[in-house]
Amino acid sequence: MNKHEDLYAQSKQQLDAYLDEHGLRHTQERYMLLKMMCELESPFTAEALVEEARKSNISRATTYHMMALAQKVHILHPLIKQFGDRRTQYEIVTHKNDHLQIVCLKCGRVADFKDPGVVKLLQAKKYSNFVMQNISLYVYGECKICRRKAKMLQENYLEK
Repeated sequence: MNKHEDLYAQSKQQLDAYLDEHGLRHTQERYMLLKMMCELESPFTAEALVEEARKSNISRATTYHMMALAQKVHILHPLIKQFGDRRTQYEIVTHKNDHLQIVCLKCGRVADFKDPGVVKLLQAKKYSNFVMQNISLYVYGECKICRRKAKMLQENYLEK
């Protein structure tokens, strides 16, 4: 089983349990959209999923409803909320991986980073009436490329 198939199997199991528990229908469109979400390069935008869904004649409304349902079921996770003209990006939640990411506030670039010390620190914390399942941590700032561009602009301005 490849990565996408494994992700789909895990996500489908979660979706099935939620649909059964809440008396909701198991529709072909929901499963097709879930499969598309698992196969799209992560992170992806809602528009990327809408475009993919159109190829299978699935409406924009159905796609957005499924995205909302997938978030409620904790299958889909929003990553970035509007930075400038950037749209919110999404990824499938994998309970095996913690997400540590740096986000540039200027260009919106997102990069994963690994820091076992940070993960250990957060996992060691005890929260009353709460059991941690996974970690998502976002560190916001300015990336090297944007800093370099700003420095070049400043140097060019000072030369004039």
